[in-house]
Amino acid sequence: MEPQPYRRCVLRHDQPSSSSTQRIMVSELQLFALLHMGNDEAVQEALHVRNGTIPFWKRCNKTLDYDSNVVSTVPYHRNLSDLGYRALIYSSKWLGPWFVDGQVAGYSVVYQANKTESDITYATVKGGGHTAPEFRPKQCLAMIDRWLAFYPL
Repeated sequence: MEPQPYRRCVLRHDQPSSSSTQRIMVSELQLFALLHMGNDEAVQEALHVRNGTIPFWKRCNKTLDYDSNVVSTVPYHRNLSDLGYRALIYSSKWLGPWFVDGQVAGYSVVYQANKTESDITYATVKGGGHTAPEFRPKQCLAMIDRWLAFYPL
């Protein structure tokens, strides 16, 4: 059986040995694997990336032309809530803790104006950093699983 695309990409490239004097940090190896995984045709196909939309994928693309001066996203979330959509937004710091295996996994708060509107859940992932699924995959999976199942975090 052929390994999954991520494993295949990692196995395809040399990894540092424990005796190497110039050891690559684990996070650097992960970023290296991510670069190759993002450019792997099988991975792009699995993610339904249209052929030709990106010549070369890289993790932090600073060439995108966009304006990031959004003062508040509340009107956007209110509009989606009014239309009946639920939202899970994870970033910043909020109120109540949520747990995985009895340990604090992050903090969350749920807003719901009334019973006819959908809720907006704000959550953090403790120790997740800028790319929480990369550094806290178990906690992120628990967060998504619970939210999709309509369970409290």
